[in-house]
Amino acid sequence: MKPGQGRGRGRNDDGEGRGRGRVSLRVGTGKKGRQTEVRQRRGSLRRRDRSKEKQEKEERALERRTVVLPGTPMSVGDIADAIGETPVSVIKFLMTDLGVMAAVSQTLDPATCIAVAEGFGKVVADEDDEF
Repeated sequence: MKPGQGRGRGRNDDGEGRGRGRVSLRVGTGKKGRQTEVRQRRGSLRRRDRSKEKQEKEERALERRTVVLPGTPMSVGDIADAIGETPVSVIKFLMTDLGVMAAVSQTLDPATCIAVAEGFGKVVADEDDEF
């Protein structure tokens, strides 16, 4: 073998030296260049107007919290289903906060039903209200 045409590491069959056959597409940006690039991407998120998104999010939260209760007496179990809580938690609320002893099958007047729903952070709407 001739010098320069050996089969050592980094040499091609045609005799080119190490790295001569490769083309580097990487642009030599230093650490500061990458930092400013990242900062520009992050800044675009901060500058975006998100007031419409916040308003839509608040409306969806209000829809989730809104509960429609009929104007007739309801049982404790029915109230629990309507507000998405367990009957045990409703009974506990009735006993601790309102001072009412009630069983799951016992019916409550509409004013007490509204007080229970509001006690769990729900917004009470009538049957004819749109939300």
